[in-house]
Amino acid sequence: KAVVAEAIPDIGNQPALEISEAPASYAARLLGAKASSAVGVEIGGIFTEKQGDPTRGFVVQAKPARLPFAGQSFRYIVGRLATPYQGDVVKAIGEIGRVLKPGGQGIIIDYHPFGLYAKRGSARMRSMESSIRKFEDYYRLCRNAGLRVVDLKEVFIDEAMRSLFSEAEIGAYRSLKGTPLVAFLFIYKLRKKTGDGPETTE
Repeated sequence: KAVVAEAIPDIGNQPALEISEAPASYAARLLGAKASSAVGVEIGGIFTEKQGDPTRGFVVQAKPARLPFAGQSFRYIVGRLATPYQGDVVKAIGEIGRVLKPGGQGIIIDYHPFGLYAKRGSARMRSMESSIRKFEDYYRLCRNAGLRVVDLKEVFIDEAMRSLFSEAEIGAYRSLKGTPLVAFLFIYKLRKKTGDGPETTE
């Protein structure tokens, strides 16, 4: 959570969106960053949030591959796709590109492409049909969605995550320690170009 919270900029009185497994977690932080409104799309789990709570924003249930919003609706997006409910990541990234305003920013969080949860075995979370095999795939998918990856952060299972494992899971923790867990992609949607010139500032 610290990585996301520290990255959220001043949103400038414009709408913000969080896509995540229930419950949505960042509405208060987005509103604190001067978002005019914060919408949470819950893609799994139990739907419990009350609508219209000004401290938490609004919450809807939907699939990330089919967001119920008009194009260019949000200035900032947190897409927490590292969940077994993620569905088609290719379509989800395309939808993020569709609903993000030109000049908008965001973070996409997904299973690390080289991590256990993304690859194989009984703990696998990502669909076997997923086309993501390496970081270059994210850059390609984002480019196709009109997005630019401006930074990338990898997170590994380390001592800071020891407390997330129970005593009964200590063996699993020791075997997983040092392995890739999730990746944070910091994105920017290109502004419209005029002719062959550079990006516009409007």
